[in-house]
Amino acid sequence: MKNKIRLLSLFSLFFALFIISSCEKKEEEPDRTALLTNHVWKFSQLTTSSTNSNIQLGVNLAAALMTNATLTFAANGTYTMVVLSQPDAGIWELDASETTLTLNKGTEDESVQQIIKLTSSVLDTKENLTDVDYGDYDVNYHWIK
Repeated sequence: MKNKIRLLSLFSLFFALFIISSCEKKEEEPDRTALLTNHVWKFSQLTTSSTNSNIQLGVNLAAALMTNATLTFAANGTYTMVVLSQPDAGIWELDASETTLTLNKGTEDESVQQIIKLTSSVLDTKENLTDVDYGDYDVNYHWIK
């Protein structure tokens, strides 16, 4: 009889723990718009997947020019990038799944970037580019808070 009471008590305890744990709120993912717009992003690194030396040279030159660059996203869908103390403004948007960041949609300067990582302190994106002479290659942008 004691074994049945002990078994019933254990079953009741496990059942209660299951009910309590299933009622806990799940941690919500942070709002990506808020993560983008909460501060000024500072340029950190620009890399490429290309093994072509000409593309690598171009990316390295672009990275050198972007030293000290900043990027600010506003909640109204505009952004400002400052490179070599020269501001450049445009528009930005996230797709419905908030995994793709598009800058200057519908213009000749359109840039479509896959968001690799977005936290309160890191923004990593990847853009696929096509060169007439060298074909497709990826460029990875790394920004920090």
